Amino acid sequence: MRISTSPIPLLLLLAGTLLLASCDSKPSREGTTNPLDRGNPSTNGNPYGLQGSYADGSVTLRWNRLSIDGLQGYTIFRMSSLDGEFARVDTAGADAASWTDPAPPYFTTSRYRIAAIGFDGSEADTTGRPPVEVVVPPLLRLAGGAATTAARTVSASIRAEEADRMTLSEDSLFTGAEWESFDTSKTWTLTEGKGTKTLYLRAARGDSTSDTVADTIRTAPTGGTLVLAGGDLTTARARIPVALSGTLLSKVVLSADTLFGDAADTTLLFDSLATIDSLGMEWAFGTDLSAKRLYAEFWNEFGPDTIATDSVLPDPLTNVSVILAGGDSIASVCEVSLSINAKATLMNLSSVLDFPPENWTVFKPNATWTIGDTAGTYTVWVQLSNDFTNLMESPVSDAIRFVPIRLAISITAPAESSFVVEGSTVAITGNVVAASCRAAPDSVDVEIGASLFTVENGTTGWTASWIVDEEPADTTALRIIARTRDEADSTASDTVLVFVVPSK
Repeated sequence: MRISTSPIPLLLLLAGTLLLASCDSKPSREGTTNPLDRGNPSTNGNPYGLQGSYADGSVTLRWNRLSIDGLQGYTIFRMSSLDGEFARVDTAGADAASWTDPAPPYFTTSRYRIAAIGFDGSEADTTGRPPVEVVVPPLLRLAGGAATTAARTVSASIRAEEADRMTLSEDSLFTGAEWESFDTSKTWTLTEGKGTKTLYLRAARGDSTSDTVADTIRTAPTGGTLVLAGGDLTTARARIPVALSGTLLSKVVLSADTLFGDAADTTLLFDSLATIDSLGMEWAFGTDLSAKRLYAEFWNEFGPDTIATDSVLPDPLTNVSVILAGGDSIASVCEVSLSINAKATLMNLSSVLDFPPENWTVFKPNATWTIGDTAGTYTVWVQLSNDFTNLMESPVSDAIRFVPIRLAISITAPAESSFVVEGSTVAITGNVVAASCRAAPDSVDVEIGASLFTVENGTTGWTASWIVDEEPADTTALRIIARTRDEADSTASDTVLVFVVPSK
C-alpha cells in the first residue's frame, strides 16, 4: 500500500518551531520581522518590553503583546534574591499584556522573566535576556485588611521572608519602639481617639533592615439615638422614660448638660461592643415648666463618637377635654363611660364644682361615672394635676341627660288569641327589661286560670312549660298573666288570652 502526505502541515510546524528558536540565529535576510530573533534590529530578540511594579501587596508585570502566528501564551518565571534560580510560577494567555503576582516573596528583590509559548508548547529562549527587578518590601495587614474597626485591639498579619526580628509603632519615627523576634502575627492595641489609625513596621534579616511599611484602618462610626417619653411632645411626669438604641457601643453617657462631666451624669457600661435596641430607663428632671432635654454620648473603644439628644415639654394642662358616654347627649343607664384627654398624674371627679381632697386618685384617661337614678341632667366636673402643674386653672366638665327605663315584662309566646289543645304541653316564653340602675328581677310569676307557678332563672329572658289540663266541652278562653318585681319593689305585668280546644 502506498501512502502520500501533504507537505503543508509539516512546513507550518517547522515554521512555528523555527520562529521561536530563531532567537539564537542570524536573520536569514536583511530586514527580518521575527521579533524574537536576536538579529532583529528593532527588538534585538527581546520584544517584550517587560516592566514590573509593586503596590499594595502584589507585583504587576506588563509587556508588549506579540503578534506572532501560532502564539499560545507566555510563561512567567520568578527568582527572589533568596532563591538563586528562576522557576516557572504561572502562564498567561496569548492576548495577555499583564500579569499579577498576588503573593511575591516579601522583603526580597524579585526578578521576573517571560517567554513566549509556541503552538507546539515550546518556549522561546530567555538566556541572556535581562530580567526585570522589583523590590518587594515586607507586608503588613491590619484586621485582615478590613477598612474599619470598632475594637482597639486588632490583629496584625506580617510577611517578610526569613526575617528574624521586627519593630512596630504608631509613630513613624518609632520613638520608644523595641525590636522583637519576628512573628507572622501580632496583636496590637490601637491608640484612643477616632479617625484613621496607621501602624508602621520595619523588619530585619541579619544586617539587612527593610524600609518602613505601613497599613491604615479607620475607626468604625458608632451610631445612636435617644427618644424621650416614647416620642411624645409633652409629658405629665418629671421621671421621663428614655429609650436608647445604638451599635458597636462600649458605653453610653447620659447628661442634661451638653458639656457632660456633671456629677449627675449616668454611665452605662457594656462588657463588649454591644448593639442595643430601645434599651429602656428613666431620667428624673426638675418639676419646673421649662423644656426637658437629655443628651446621650455614645462611645466605642476609641472614645466618644456620636452625641444624640431629644427634648419634651411639660404639659401645662391647658388643653384638656372630657367626654361622657362617647359624646351621647342622652343616657338610660346610671353608669356611663368617661374619657379624659390630658397628660396628668392625678384626677378628682365631682358632680359639683367642688373637689374634696379624698376624691383624688390616680389619673385614668378612660374611666366610668355614675349619674343619678332619676330623670334629669347630670354634670361631671374634672380637676387634674401632674408633676409640673399643681392644679388646672379651670376645671373642665361635661353633662348628659338621664332618661330612665321602667321595669317591664312581656309574653312573647303563645301569641294573643291563639289556640292550644287540651292535654298538650305549651312553652310560655317572655322577656324582662330591668329598670335603669337596677338589676333584673330574679323570678317571674305565671298565672293561668287557677294555676300559679314561678320561673326562677334570674335572666331577662324566661321560659315556662304548661301542660294544658283543662277539659272543655267546647272551646274555653284562658288568660295567661306574667308578673315580676325588682329590688325596689317596682312591679310589671303582661297578659295574653288563649283558647283551649278539646283534643280529637
